[in-house]
Amino acid sequence: MSGPSAVDSVIVDPAHVVPSHVDALLAQELNQLSLLDRERAVEEIHGIHSLSDAEAVVQHEREALVQMQLEIGKIPFKPVYDEALRMRSQYIHDPNFLLKFLRAEDLDARKAAIRMMKFLTHSAR
Repeated sequence: MSGPSAVDSVIVDPAHVVPSHVDALLAQELNQLSLLDRERAVEEIHGIHSLSDAEAVVQHEREALVQMQLEIGKIPFKPVYDEALRMRSQYIHDPNFLLKFLRAEDLDARKAAIRMMKFLTHSAR
């Protein structure tokens, strides 16, 4: 969104607020925003996100899943994971399972891979 406006520095006594003036001021401020910023403001007010935002998150998660697999491959010693591979466990390839670790690490694939190895090692005990 754009920088501070005149509205940011106004202190208003609630007893003297005229609803039509508030509406006009709000409309004026919204009209000064770009279309994209205005849509984002409305979405934020109503607690919704556009489909393109959701699609971007899904795409980012897909990319993180691929990156996580690469990071897992870089870990030299992972006996529990290697055993699960030999047993052809579907569990370790389940995207929903992997996403739990990615989301816990804000989609940082390296940290998620390490967290998953720690989880598998702890679970095997």
